Amino acid sequence: MDIKTFRESKFHNKVEEFVNHANSIRLDADRPSDLTFAALIEEQTGLSVDDFYKSIGVDPAFDTIQNIFTAPDKDVRWLVPEIIRDSLRLGYRNSPIWPKITAMEEQTNGLQQILPHLNMSSAVPRRVGEGETIPLGDLSYGSKNFRIYKYGRGIKITDEVIRYVSLNVLSVYLNDFGLRMGQGVDNMAIRTILQGENSNTFEAAPVVGVTDSATWIDGTNRDFRSILRIWLRMSKLGRKPGAILSDEELAMDI
Repeated sequence: MDIKTFRESKFHNKVEEFVNHANSIRLDADRPSDLTFAALIEEQTGLSVDDFYKSIGVDPAFDTIQNIFTAPDKDVRWLVPEIIRDSLRLGYRNSPIWPKITAMEEQTNGLQQILPHLNMSSAVPRRVGEGETIPLGDLSYGSKNFRIYKYGRGIKITDEVIRYVSLNVLSVYLNDFGLRMGQGVDNMAIRTILQGENSNTFEAAPVVGVTDSATWIDGTNRDFRSILRIWLRMSKLGRKPGAILSDEELAMDI
């Protein structure tokens, strides 16, 4: 690391400030945000994160974790957890499918959550004659609850990696670790879609048009029409699908 460039940079002694600002946004009780360090730097300085590293004398293609941790100026050490975090997050969010099939994300403050369950099946519009009273439909309301648990995995970084492996190379492996974490969340998301969130499975996905999914696809037009019928029916219900979840064999058949 080029300490002379860092001390002459306009961002000298501001790295910790940037990191603390990012954490304050991530942990905001009212509007938490999954903010990356790169996004914060671009917003605060107008620079890309690569240009920011260059301006403070850090070269991710050459510098290692040890180069930064042994720098005489301690302020620059705050970069290390942010570099690791952004690398993990890249694999966790970009490659898996769960961000694409999740309608929204909500912050929670407890291990058990109670959510509303709305049933609008009796709220279908009816024809109303001139001067007639509009008939009222029923919107039944219930609740559902589920417990939240952690999903994670720890990794060890050897002394050799800390000393000799550049940040760019280390980021490749961290990105892959994040990808594996995302694949685990994919499995949980798909299981929730199929089985619902409650143990009584009253929100489980229905089986439509088939009795044996293993023989659904046999390469005939009839099978494709079965998929198309579901697609069209969901579109008419205002739930236009954008993807099919399947394993490799079924995907190739489709």
